[in-house]
Amino acid sequence: RTEARRRAEPPPAGFTRPRTRTDPHPGGPRSPAMIAPLATIALLATAFTSGARAEAVHGAFVHGVASGDPTHDSVVIWTRVTPTGRDPGETDPDPNVSFDVRWRVATTPPTSAAVDPDARPVAEGSRVPMAPGSTVFGWSDSSKVARAGIATARAERDWTVKVDVAGLSHGVRYWYAFDVVDTSGGSKTRASDFPPMTRERRSETGTFELPPPKGVAYPRDHGPLRAAVFSCANWGWGYFHAYDAAARGWGGVDEVDSVAEDSRRLHAWFHLGDYYYEYGQTHYPNADESVPERWRSLDPSSETVTLDDYRRRHRLYRSDPGLQRLHASAPVVAMWDDHEIANNPWMNGAEDHQAWEGDFKTRARAAIRAYHEWLPTREPGGSNGDSSEDDSDSDYYYNRTVHFGDVASFHVLETRLTARTDPNANPSGNVWANLTKEIAASATKAPASWPGSSLERRIRAIKTGLDAYRSEENESMAGPGQLAWLADEVTGSAASGVAWQVIAQASPVMDMMSPDLEKAADALDGDATTPPPTGHGSWRAALEAWTDWTGTALPNAESFGDGGRAVPVGAARALLAAGRYRLNWNFDDWRGYAAERRRLLKALVPNANRAVIIGGDSHDSWAGVIAADETHWGAEGSWAAGARDPAALEPGSAGAVEFDTPSVSPPGAFEQSFAWCPSELIDRGHLEANPGTLRHAQTGRRGFVMITADADEFTADFVLTPTVRSRGYSPTCGGSFVVTERADSNGGLVLTERACPQFPSRLFTGPADPRFVDWSAGAAAGLGSASTADRDERIKTMDETWIFGVFLGAFFVVGFAAGLTWRKGACGDVNARGGAGGDDRGTGRGRRRQRNYHSLDDSAARDRDAADGDDRQSEIEMGSVGGTRPSR
Repeated sequence: RTEARRRAEPPPAGFTRPRTRTDPHPGGPRSPAMIAPLATIALLATAFTSGARAEAVHGAFVHGVASGDPTHDSVVIWTRVTPTGRDPGETDPDPNVSFDVRWRVATTPPTSAAVDPDARPVAEGSRVPMAPGSTVFGWSDSSKVARAGIATARAERDWTVKVDVAGLSHGVRYWYAFDVVDTSGGSKTRASDFPPMTRERRSETGTFELPPPKGVAYPRDHGPLRAAVFSCANWGWGYFHAYDAAARGWGGVDEVDSVAEDSRRLHAWFHLGDYYYEYGQTHYPNADESVPERWRSLDPSSETVTLDDYRRRHRLYRSDPGLQRLHASAPVVAMWDDHEIANNPWMNGAEDHQAWEGDFKTRARAAIRAYHEWLPTREPGGSNGDSSEDDSDSDYYYNRTVHFGDVASFHVLETRLTARTDPNANPSGNVWANLTKEIAASATKAPASWPGSSLERRIRAIKTGLDAYRSEENESMAGPGQLAWLADEVTGSAASGVAWQVIAQASPVMDMMSPDLEKAADALDGDATTPPPTGHGSWRAALEAWTDWTGTALPNAESFGDGGRAVPVGAARALLAAGRYRLNWNFDDWRGYAAERRRLLKALVPNANRAVIIGGDSHDSWAGVIAADETHWGAEGSWAAGARDPAALEPGSAGAVEFDTPSVSPPGAFEQSFAWCPSELIDRGHLEANPGTLRHAQTGRRGFVMITADADEFTADFVLTPTVRSRGYSPTCGGSFVVTERADSNGGLVLTERACPQFPSRLFTGPADPRFVDWSAGAAAGLGSASTADRDERIKTMDETWIFGVFLGAFFVVGFAAGLTWRKGACGDVNARGGAGGDDRGTGRGRRRQRNYHSLDDSAARDRDAADGDDRQSEIEMGSVGGTRPSR
């Protein structure tokens, strides 16, 4: 079209066309004294009209998209439409407002182009919302759209939209997106009634690929099955770098078609519980422990109890850009643990539910309802996207199997609400606290005097009572019905020729006795590869100093441990005693349900071709084996069966292999309760206490596990994000393992540690912000680039420098503008002359605002961001919103 026609046509809504070079001052010259007032008036008028457009009630897509629960021909897709703006009468949106939402699933990615050629280009996948009408978006070739429809976002479901899309093909990569349409007239009721390319507000784009049916050959040209495993994300403890790293390195949402990339792209990811934490600002973390800006932005600030509370907490967590990108990259298979509801729940209550908080059943139903609303789950009652006021517990029965062709079947267990008996009924109470009291009250409290003492007899009696309690046959986690279902599912998968049967559930299953610090100290000294703590000649000397081994220290004497922290002698002695006398301290995971653990393994190990268990909950990294021999499945595990050194279980004698993922952000139990004790001693202590079964122990590091599988091998890489307290992070490899089947006729599984693989290079492609571009070849190899302390201090120094520079620059700009206004406005410029030439279009953009992810349901801020043109979203620098007790 001609320039004249282009200028004559009105600009699209939400955009102001730049002024042209011709006739910059029509109507004659103006004095400089008039320019500032006129420009101010023009800017105010533009802001007013733009604000009026932005205020109109509409639906905004601020929580991203997601897919989940894939089958060979279907998947659940999800989004949320946030009501925002105001009615012409200056009233907020009707609380019962609803939106018609078109969804489309296609075999090619959508296209997006600017309506106005003078507008800045729009990159598909950008997280910056565009002004309405600024771009056209969609699939111009309708033949590429495989499935489409219209759903309704209603207040009854917190305006979430969930569609179970059926009739798809496995082995095909699909893209999907949502946009708001208007069916109120009645003439348009189908997705195809609306234009394929739209200017309306639309969601981001997600992608997925469906797996083959059970037993069908997995597509070999795509490389092995790849899935990431996550557990435990707590907003206040830090940034969700693990989500960002998985999406950045293996997500593939930005790649259109590449076989090379397909071989490393996520096919699915698992979240095994504690998707969010229900706590308020009072604890875990409290204000002193938290990352301040995260703690301040917690919503609601109190503990979640009601349906509205749980929904608000979901909104907060789903504002995280890394989590949004991961959800868009691949389907999720999710299962709750305890903190989606309340700490340590069971069928009829929870450890952290008080009477004044109301009926527990009502609270649990509210929590699970919000969970199903906000995640792409295929709900047990078949109520996807429909309002349900059902007071039954049917939505709790969410155990299911997800098949990936002939490679793996993942059997997902529910272990909290359907059958669990009370985990809080331990007759000895808190093991650590009571053990500390027992030692403090004894006349032989010094460790050197424990052998043969009455204290030792008392501790052994406590152990006997604890082991008897956790071995009771009537205690359950999964229940007989679910275990019978599991045995049938595993048997059917194995009979169909599936190589790996994988149990996906919340907690560690393998032997995990308390760490033996004495054996660990002696082993570290014998290896002579890990330097002892500062100020001590050996690890043994440090341990004896911390526990006042002989009881000869002065009453007010202090000793110091990791990080210069003062060591409480009583706590150090309790930790020492728990390891020496093999006391179990955790009764909330499978260790507290020893009989149920045996029944679980009996349903899995004999019926599987190759059995693997994945878990989480402990916040730390573990890898190990479970013996095939049933005599190893008792309360004391393989230790009681005679496996008391690393060589006791010969290769091939393992019936199952286990990998437990670290947390996304909260600390582990030992670093939280025993911060003075170096992780090297804790980790080695666990290995020494569980010598026949535990092969990898790493506490104090956050991250996730990346698993791959094909017909011959099952691998697990521990991807760590060592710091979660700063926005910058450098991923490292914490360990890598491969599982194979024994080659001879005896069968059995072999777990072997291997060198860390090289991470994808794009995982280390920093943003434009130079503060975070410090990746090196070492980091790309999975080794990190600098120590955590050095990196955090460098980022802190750069942050302070940038803040000072911005403040100084703003000071001079404001001062210059004020002086210019005074000279030309207040006093007048007697030498001013009209007719100034030049280009008055202005090349600078408005002041860029920091996006506010705290105000989740206010899209006006996002519209203002779009008007400012801020499309520089850092992917490594995460978007920020801004009495201790151990908890998992």
